[in-house]
Amino acid sequence: MIGRGLQSGLQSVGRVSSRAISGIPTNAGRTPPPLEQFDPLNPGEWQLGAAGKLLPRLPEGTRVGKLVMGKYGLYDPKLRKRVAAYSAGLDAGKKSEAATPFDAAMTN
Repeated sequence: MIGRGLQSGLQSVGRVSSRAISGIPTNAGRTPPPLEQFDPLNPGEWQLGAAGKLLPRLPEGTRVGKLVMGKYGLYDPKLRKRVAAYSAGLDAGKKSEAATPFDAAMTN
């Protein structure tokens, strides 16, 4: 039983999925500027990633898992939709507690 699971696990170790790598821009031949010269307020074609690495900026609308790349970074489309509805409710003169049906249900 254990040997059988181990064999199937070892068979899948050598497989590499190319789906995840195909959508990443490589900026082939280009190197990011040194971290000291990088301006986070005007990043250009580079963005600051995890651990302070400079990564190529993804095009707007690129999906990364459940997130979507926007103008200023990754966002959750469902949350963006709720924020837009909340702003529209406030602009219409509703109280913040009843700006959307979700907020109204939470206060009652």
